[in-house]
Amino acid sequence: MIKKLTSALEVFRKGKAVADPAAWKAHQITANALGAAILAVVGAAKAFFGVEVPLSNEDALILAGGVIAVFNVLYTVATSKTVGL
Repeated sequence: MIKKLTSALEVFRKGKAVADPAAWKAHQITANALGAAILAVVGAAKAFFGVEVPLSNEDALILAGGVIAVFNVLYTVATSKTVGL
């Protein structure tokens, strides 16, 4: 288990990258879409259906922005040999 975790963290070092960057880039796009979907669902539920989601617009923006930022950083670093954490 420790070896797997060490191997997983190794891709974040400068000069290292995942074996299949294209698959990781696809996951990065999915994470971006998820962040946008959070905003869209909360906004649509309130505006069109009158459903009060227990999440303010500001909270949804923070959540979506956080998802996008974290995943963009992690996926960019993991798929590039020229940058690292």
